[in-house]
This record gives sequence, C-alpha cells and structure tokens, in this order.
Amino acid sequence: MLNRKRTQKWLILAMAGMLIFAAIFWVYAVSGFSLSYAACDGTFALDSKLARCGRPVVFLWLFWVCFAAGISCGLAALARALLARRKQHQN
Repeated sequence: MLNRKRTQKWLILAMAGMLIFAAIFWVYAVSGFSLSYAACDGTFALDSKLARCGRPVVFLWLFWVCFAAGISCGLAALARALLARRKQHQN
C-alpha cells in the first residue's frame, strides 16, 4: 500500500513537471514565432536557411512531447487511483 501511494505521488509530480515544461516551451515557441515573423517571411520550417526560422518549430515539438507526457502521467495516476478505490470497495 505504501509503494502504491509513493508511485501515485511520483506520477502526479511528473505530470506537474511535464506540464510546467510544456508551458515554458509554449511561451518560447510563441515568442519565437512573433519575434522572427518578419525575418522569416511567415514561413517556419526545420530546414530553413536561417536557424531563427527553425527554432520555434523545435519548441513547438517539445511542447507537444511534454504535454503528451504530462497527460499520460496524469491518466496513469488517475487509473491507479480508480483501481485502488475499486479494490478498496470490493473488500
């Protein structure tokens, strides 16, 4: 039982950390899109000639990866909590 609670806490902590990182990457991506829009003529790609035009795309991908990882950790924590509650009510 103690191990289950410890795992639950770590999953929630991992979810919070991933969502914080996702928020930071979102801010960097939006900032990069707005600051380099004129220099890149509104076209952003990883294979662009200017590194400045590819950087917001990288931050956008990092946002999606961290967001998905955070949601996955949250869903795993929720599933573990629901399964523990179901076992508790069956006994």
